[in-house]
Amino acid sequence: MVSHTFIVRPPVEGVQEFKVITHNVGADYGRAGGAVVVVTSKSGTNQLRASLFEYLRNEKLDARNFFALAGGSKPPYKLNQFGASLGGPVVLPHYNGKSKTFFFTDYEGYREVFGSPLVVTVPTAAARAGNFQGVLVATSASNYLSNLQSATGIGICGWCAGGYRGRPGTRWPPNRPF
Repeated sequence: MVSHTFIVRPPVEGVQEFKVITHNVGADYGRAGGAVVVVTSKSGTNQLRASLFEYLRNEKLDARNFFALAGGSKPPYKLNQFGASLGGPVVLPHYNGKSKTFFFTDYEGYREVFGSPLVVTVPTAAARAGNFQGVLVATSASNYLSNLQSATGIGICGWCAGGYRGRPGTRWPPNRPF
């Protein structure tokens, strides 16, 4: 998700402007390769200004995950990104900072809870002992493996080490480890 792809993520309300420099980066940016992102933060003004924001996303508003089983429920997903900013002149009992001294502060909260669909095949006791009779197709979210089996006549055991492919009635040699 988004929360796992950024090294530095400035608060949305604290950014005045940003610039992406993709070539001919000057020496003042160091020895950066590729691109450099320059972010300018907001500052206070002579007027007191404030803002609030909320971004909400959840499973009730999202489509079903492609890999989720058709009969099952949607995995939980809740994303809340919220924040506030406040800026203006510094005014103290014996000091009026209008047109001289300013402040700006902001806060951003980010909460994300998500589940991920997982489709697995658990081997039976006979399969763990090396008997693959009756094991033809691994459980799948799509019908790709069953279509492949019916077209080729080859069963596919998706959980076997090395992607073992065997024909119906195959027995794994007892002295060969998985």
